[in-house]
Amino acid sequence: MKKEIFNMIRIKRCSLLMIILALTNCNQGSNAKSGGTGGGKDDPVLTNVGDQDNKGDLKVKLKDLLIKFKLSDAERQIVHKIQEVVTNPDIGKAGGYKTYDDLKFYNLLKDLGALKVKEIIVECLKVDNHQESGKEEFNQAINNVPAPYLKERLQSDLGTYNYKYVLELKKYFSNDNANYVYDAIIKNYVAEATREIDDQLNRFVRIDYGHSGVLKHIENAVAIYLKLDDGESKVIGELRDLVTSPSQDYKTYTVKDFDSLISALGVVRVKEIVRAYNTYAEDYEIMKRDIEKLKDTKYKSEFEKRLESAKESLKLERRKFFTKFGADGIADLAALPDPNYVHAGMVRSVYDSALGNIRMDSYFMLIYERNLEDLIKDLTEDKREVLKEALRDIDTKAEKNTGFSIYPILGGLYTDDFEYVVKFQVRISQAIGAISKVLEESSDFPEKQDLKTEFDDTLKSYYDHLKESFNYGRGDSKFIRHMMDTKDYADSFDAIKKEVLDLSLKNGAGSKPGSSPSTTLK
Repeated sequence: MKKEIFNMIRIKRCSLLMIILALTNCNQGSNAKSGGTGGGKDDPVLTNVGDQDNKGDLKVKLKDLLIKFKLSDAERQIVHKIQEVVTNPDIGKAGGYKTYDDLKFYNLLKDLGALKVKEIIVECLKVDNHQESGKEEFNQAINNVPAPYLKERLQSDLGTYNYKYVLELKKYFSNDNANYVYDAIIKNYVAEATREIDDQLNRFVRIDYGHSGVLKHIENAVAIYLKLDDGESKVIGELRDLVTSPSQDYKTYTVKDFDSLISALGVVRVKEIVRAYNTYAEDYEIMKRDIEKLKDTKYKSEFEKRLESAKESLKLERRKFFTKFGADGIADLAALPDPNYVHAGMVRSVYDSALGNIRMDSYFMLIYERNLEDLIKDLTEDKREVLKEALRDIDTKAEKNTGFSIYPILGGLYTDDFEYVVKFQVRISQAIGAISKVLEESSDFPEKQDLKTEFDDTLKSYYDHLKESFNYGRGDSKFIRHMMDTKDYADSFDAIKKEVLDLSLKNGAGSKPGSSPSTTLK
């Protein structure tokens, strides 16, 4: 009984298996009749699975083919890049360029064979490297260009640049004949594609300067900005901000005006302008640091004001060079200036004339303070104050009568000469003080007016002597010899002081004033 039951179960299983096989065969027959699309609209899942299997098979077959061709990883990347381009229906659609599917692309490679595929890869790699180099320039410019509108413009241009590259590539694959594709790429692709890339990179600098004196803007200044580093771009940005700010006396630029002028100047002259600007900026920072180190609060404040005033004057001077003036000296606020005029003005010695005196005076003022500290470090506190007071007194008188401080003049002396001249300046200060006091406080005596005239004449000569000191280069031999004449003035004032005191006492016009404490430097 058990045996019979077992046989019945086995028969049923066999029958079930046969039914399943029959159904499977029927489904395969239906697929064959319908072109292998599965069960049609009633069975989409099965269709998708079939498509994925086909694509997977093609991917494997393509990989195997590239291995068979013995391509390197870099060469395979070029093949895949070509595949992405030629199978994209959106590229070259308007031009009617051929779009491959994966199977057609596989067959193209198979028809070309290993040798021709490698030759095509070599040509495509040349263009690809050239295009990547251009992309780097674009990306560098996008990062460096200060103006947001220029970044947007460059990003748009980069998109166009990239599209034209892939468009050119697809054009050369737009033929069903593998040999035709091969011949076109080998003979013409590199030359035409690189020329197209270079045209894209160079098209930003075309500018025409007409005889009418008006700049005719054709493209933009992007190519100039591409060649500037971060620091240079910052300077150009500062100049743009300066000349685009409103002004009644000088031309107010639009951004387009400024870019037109930059294009007309060209990269070489733009960089020269930047160098001159940076030289000023470096000098400005050095002067600012020197002034910060000064201990004399009065002169420190004065130098800070002079430096700030010079900075503002330079802004106006620069705006003048970015403005066109007629023969009558009247500004033409509607026109752009000649680029040669802008360049010449921005690189000439305007910076020296504006900052030169401040730079020299602040530097030698700092040297004066250092030398003075070295000179008096071994003196007692009382003697230090006497010497400092004498120098302050002579400086005040000199500034009142000449408009110059004596301190920067003394700072131009070498250490030994500094001590020599300071010693006589102290004598002069003390003598002037004593003479002035006697002449002011004493009653009249016969020789008083003559002595006063002699004293006034000597004072004038002494102040003229100080003025002349500014005409010599600090530290040179003529300056040193000129400053050594200070001894003669010290002797003259001492002689007048002695005569004034003697005659005053002789005529009973007053008493001998208390002498100032003497200061011995050594």
